[in-house]
Amino acid sequence: MAAATLMAMTAGLAAATAYGDKLIMEDGNVIMGAVSRTSSEYTVVQTNGTQFTFDKSDVKRAEYITRVSAEDAADMLAEFRELVMPVLDVQEPSPFISITDEQQFGATSTFDAASASVDVNRGFARDGRRRSFAFNRNRSASAFSAQSTFDSFATNSSRRDKATDDVFVDDWVRYTAIFEALGNDPRYRDLTNRRRHADSLGDFAFRAPDEHDALADAVRDALNAVDDCLDLAASTQKRVQALPLRALEHAEDIRELEDDLARERDRLRTAYDYYDQLRDVRRAEDRLRRRITKAETETERAQRVAERKINEFARAREIARQQIEAAEQQLIAATNAATGNAMP
Repeated sequence: MAAATLMAMTAGLAAATAYGDKLIMEDGNVIMGAVSRTSSEYTVVQTNGTQFTFDKSDVKRAEYITRVSAEDAADMLAEFRELVMPVLDVQEPSPFISITDEQQFGATSTFDAASASVDVNRGFARDGRRRSFAFNRNRSASAFSAQSTFDSFATNSSRRDKATDDVFVDDWVRYTAIFEALGNDPRYRDLTNRRRHADSLGDFAFRAPDEHDALADAVRDALNAVDDCLDLAASTQKRVQALPLRALEHAEDIRELEDDLARERDRLRTAYDYYDQLRDVRRAEDRLRRRITKAETETERAQRVAERKINEFARAREIARQQIEAAEQQLIAATNAATGNAMP
């Protein structure tokens, strides 16, 4: 195509459309119109129906401009708000209470060489609450007895107390499912469709003409904020659901080690070498102590991670509300200015 012909067509296309898609040519020219493409070429259609075709090698890039006006975007955002706000405003499950508590979990075993009797009083919690296990040994050699005392205090533990409660987990699964349903709603998908020429709110947000850059930014921020909420709903649900599952694994492991310790203590009654067997008991106690400490550490870490995720989710919902309201105000102001009406 001759340079003069291309320049003339460029001028004609620019004059034919107030704004539209753009082809940025390799030689620097800009062609405006409704752009479509195939695997080998681009086609530009003027508003009067005239069509031009360019080889793909002659085009540097294409920039697509939405056909959605600011007035249409305002109507779509009102529909979007009506769909999304009721979900954002749903009350989350009963608020957590960060507590400071002091609990003592202990086990005391007394071994008497004369009778080889074992008196065990275990104080391991089974309600998913914090556990800790530490040794403080006091051996009375003169009486040929050995006494192990396990005492530990879980103090100043600020945490969400209901994190491992099954009812709480079920409540959160149902709550986050509302956001999943929103993301799968056909109306939500249509409004947020970001494909070019989708004639949607998403199309306007990412392909508005230059004069509507500020409006497009506001709408894009609102759409992204709601998308963040949907993502955080899914990740929060996963974190909360994992809490009781991991607690169950800990409980099973601890139960097995408790059974091992009980067997070692039973053998102490008839052991040929009392002190060798007593060392085996001590080793079993050590394994149990380490496993309980590990369970405590991992449980606290998982609870804190879940708590941070829940708080992040709450902040994201508030940001989404603010972004939707800000975008709505800007679109209303723009449409009122275009029609000469005052702000309500």
